[in-house]
Parts: sequence; C-alpha cells; structure tokens
Amino acid sequence: MVMITRAGIQNERWRRLLSQEHPVSPLYARLYVTRGVHHHPRGYEALRWLLTCPTQTDDGINPWGDCDMLKVVLDGDTFYLKVDCYARSWGPNEASEDPANDEMTTRVYTCMLAGEY
Repeated sequence: MVMITRAGIQNERWRRLLSQEHPVSPLYARLYVTRGVHHHPRGYEALRWLLTCPTQTDDGINPWGDCDMLKVVLDGDTFYLKVDCYARSWGPNEASEDPANDEMTTRVYTCMLAGEY
C-alpha cells in the first residue's frame, strides 16, 4: 500500500493553488517548464493536466507515495511534474528539514519530458 506523507499532502496543496492560478509567493513555490516541454506541441496541455490531475498513488508512477512525482503520457510522450523541497535559504544542496513547513521550505515544481529527467 502506498502512503502519502505530510510533505506530499503539502505539495498537493501547492499544486492545487498553482492550478487555480492563485498568486503563490516565489518563497513558497516556483514553477519551471523545461525547454523540451516548452517546445513540445502538447507540452502546456501536459502541464495543465499534471497540475489538475488527482493524486497518483500507483506504485509504478510514485513508489514513495509522497506526491513528489506525477506522470502523464500524451500521444506516446511521457511528461513528469517533479517536486523538490529546498531549505528557505535556497541553497542548492540544502534540503528542507521539514518539507511540510511553509516557513522552512521553498518548493520547486519542474515540468519535464521523460527524456529530460
């Protein structure tokens, strides 16, 4: 059985806010779209789907159960939405000590093609 962690629940909350076009402070969440997704004819459709799809708890997509990776396949191309949680200091090698704590965490959502992962 896949369990969803507190960090995953928090990531889901920010994903919903981004999908509803609520203004989200860059201190809390940043969204990046890779060059491959940007230039793909269905890239933004994939991004829209990934931001609004239900939580994926299939072991083949998200074996950790913490909502840190979402997947969609459109016309044979696989797209991912990956979530990384960094310390608020934004050090590239500093993971957040408590990803569920908004005061300590900056979330980075990256939409990418499977080949870019």
